[in-house]
Amino acid sequence: MADDEIGTMILSSDNLKSSLIMPEIPIRPNSTIPKTIGILLLLGGLMISLFGLTALSAHYLEMNYEEQTKAYQLIGVDINAEELEKLDLKYKETNYYLITGLSQIFPGLLLILGGIQLFICKKTGVYTSITGGLMWFILNLFSSYWGSSIDSDLGISLETQWDIIEATMCYICNIFCILLPLIPMFAPAGRAALSPQTSITKSSFKFEEE
Repeated sequence: MADDEIGTMILSSDNLKSSLIMPEIPIRPNSTIPKTIGILLLLGGLMISLFGLTALSAHYLEMNYEEQTKAYQLIGVDINAEELEKLDLKYKETNYYLITGLSQIFPGLLLILGGIQLFICKKTGVYTSITGGLMWFILNLFSSYWGSSIDSDLGISLETQWDIIEATMCYICNIFCILLPLIPMFAPAGRAALSPQTSITKSSFKFEEE
């Protein structure tokens, strides 16, 4: 076969028109990422639920106004026993303790459920946890506004500078509860651990030669 015929066969080969695809490199799942996030959310959900139970119990328990007044005065709250009793009865009458407690228990349970799901590497845990975090944030805003409205109507307030610090820390924790579940989704190894049934690979690069 002549050299010019060989050259013609090479130039006319279909290989020159085909796409060159780099081999897909599988990403190794790292279950440590969702498990760690799951444990943090589980602990956070337990704490929130306990705070909710504490608020809920205040709706049913009787308060010793004299002793409680002394405790408030120690932290700088200017209030007497009669004012405290009036405020406490108003909270119970409007079911403030009851609704505020439930508004923390429900998001806390969602965060607990989401944490467990992430710990066993279930992708649904991401959405469950985010839902719990957003619910907690919205209900916190509602509870704060409602409580301030009741205080304003009565002209009595139990707020101190420590309450402002506490509220700030609470909202910071709230933001973490919303953002933490997203970490496994942004980390390729964590995302692979949440979807073991499907192999997540790096994007293929195609080079076409026309």
